[in-house]
Order: sequence, then C-alpha cells, then structure tokens
Amino acid sequence: MVLHGLRGLGLPARVVVNEYLRDATNIVFAAHNLDPSLVEVLPTGSIVYNTEMVVPGSPFIASMLPFVRAFETWDYSPTNVRRWEAMGLGARVRLVRPAYLPHYTVVRTDAPRDVDVLFYGMLGARRQGVLESIARTGVRLKVLIDVWGDELNAWIERSRLLVNIHHRGDAVFETARMSKALANRRCFVSEAGSLDDVDPSLLPGFVTGDVGDLPSICRALVDDDLRREDIAQRGFDLYRATDFSRTLAEVLGVEARGR
Repeated sequence: MVLHGLRGLGLPARVVVNEYLRDATNIVFAAHNLDPSLVEVLPTGSIVYNTEMVVPGSPFIASMLPFVRAFETWDYSPTNVRRWEAMGLGARVRLVRPAYLPHYTVVRTDAPRDVDVLFYGMLGARRQGVLESIARTGVRLKVLIDVWGDELNAWIERSRLLVNIHHRGDAVFETARMSKALANRRCFVSEAGSLDDVDPSLLPGFVTGDVGDLPSICRALVDDDLRREDIAQRGFDLYRATDFSRTLAEVLGVEARGR
C-alpha cells in the first residue's frame, strides 16, 4: 500500500528487505524486530511505520521505543497514537491510516466460492473458541495461519465473507484485515470494539457484533446472498472513495494527483 501510494504521487519507491539507502527516505516496517543499536545506523530522516498494537503487555513496545524516540513514526491506529502520546512521544507520531488504492483490488468478483467464512491470522484460545462456534453452525469455514500474498488472495477470492475476531478483549481494531476485505468486495464481519479506530465513513460498509453473536451473524449472511453481496458492494464503494495517495500527500506535504 505504501509503495503504490508513493508511486501514485510520482515518487520513485521500491521495497527491499534488510537494506537502506543514504540518498533516499527509508520507511522502516517491523522495527520491533531490529536491534536497538541500528538507531545509530539508520539515516536521520528515516520514518518508522508501526503495524503492531500498542496495548498493555505487548512484547513489541519496548523494542519499538528506541526507534519511536529517534525517528518520525507513522501509525495506522488512532488508539495507538493516543497511547504513544501518553508515553510522551506524541510529537514523533503521526496517524497514517490505510485507505484505498486500485492496486489493492486483486480478486475476481465472479469467481466460484467454495468457502463460506474465511479467517486468517494468528490463533489463540480466544479466537479458536469463536471459530469453533462458527464451524458448529454448519458453514464451510477456512482458517489460515501464516498465509500471505497471492496464496491469501486466492483464498479471499474463494470466500463469501471474511470474519475478524480480536486477539484479545482490549485489542486495537485490525484495520488491515478490514481494508483487504472491503477493497476486494468481500462481506466483512467483525467483532465490535475499538471502532473509533475505523474511518467513520466506512462504518456502514461492514457488519459488527458482540463476540458471542458472530456465529449467528455469519450463518445468517451465508444464507442470505442478496444481503451479503449488498454489504460487500457498499463496503467497496465506501472504501474506494478514500485515497491512500492523498493521505500520504498530506503527511509528506506534497501535492496530490487526481485519481
């Protein structure tokens, strides 16, 4: 998303792994996996993009702190931004919320669908229990762990709806999962909670419910093709009205191009 958003502004950009350039602005993902000594090595104009939840007990916060203190930091979540501010780091952190780009629509709308409900992500006891309850409703459920890229896109193409379950009760909303579903015209069902992390214009574009209600919500939507596809199309239309290149233009202080 960042790569194509930058290119949409006419800025040359590329993705590399474990490399950086001295004559370019480096946007660093997964800084929590880096040794803190790299703070002294990365160019001073580097930008850190945090994609992890800033929640009590997170193993990533301590690893991120040296980088957030040293570099401008972008974060996808208003909740995360407030929590960085509470740590005295608000001057370093900016909200850069995901938004639509045409490159994000990668599945065929008319593809055969042999999966009723798709969940992808890390499993824990909380998610596992809800998924077992969904499966007991008789839907064809597919659970993916550590599946990315083209393989994940292929499963999304085969699915009628995507379900989102928070990893923990106080989780930050899983914006990336929502974005993937809406951009690909797939009905998105999410556990309620942390909805202030969502662009308010997108809230009518998906279905939310209490965690205990997710099985019945998914079952009802699997059985109601017209309602499910209407929700999917509405979500796509609302998400397509956003523009990640414009988001980047604002944060970088450059002129946006018309889409």
